[in-house]
Amino acid sequence: MTLILTALCKNGICVCADTRYQLKESNGSIKNVDGNDKIYKFNSNDIPLIIFNHGINNINGKDWKIFCSNYEKSFQLGNKKLKQIAEEFKSFVEQDIKKELQKNKIANTVGFVFCGKTIYDDDFDAYELWWGPEYQFISLEGEAIIKSGDGKECLAKYLEDNSALKKKDFWIFKSIYEVKQELEKLFSVAVREKKRLNRENFSDDYKMECIS
Repeated sequence: MTLILTALCKNGICVCADTRYQLKESNGSIKNVDGNDKIYKFNSNDIPLIIFNHGINNINGKDWKIFCSNYEKSFQLGNKKLKQIAEEFKSFVEQDIKKELQKNKIANTVGFVFCGKTIYDDDFDAYELWWGPEYQFISLEGEAIIKSGDGKECLAKYLEDNSALKKKDFWIFKSIYEVKQELEKLFSVAVREKKRLNRENFSDDYKMECIS
């Protein structure tokens, strides 16, 4: 139930995320709630870092952003590469995620994507922590544009017809301003296709964060 688009450009990273969550009501029915912020931006002047979540967002009774906030407060982020920070976060959340996956009757996957750079990294990068049938740690450095969530199906044909967008060179030489415009355009395309297919798997609106 989401669509999140991420692009690495020449001077940073931009993340464009829809705002829809599914909530289970007391009578057992499921409703869509828009207006949520799926992006967590670390409050650090030294390390530009964004985390976003897809899949299950309420983990063992706690909102996913609580884990991000507690991690930010509990660990020293200095003297580490981005990959090390992501690996530490895995240890910080994994027990709660395993408990949630055992009891959740609606969804069975949890994903966290780390985007950023520390002084020990040469370039901006992105890593995904993915819990499903098996755990996966995925480097997304080679991706031209990172598409997360089932809403990405609504962009499949457009990206096939506009294959330049699937090449890293299209994005890596653009400024943050240019990338923001391209992501906004892509999100609009996905919304139009979603409506044409009569789907409800992501919201019409989005929120965007960029780091440099």
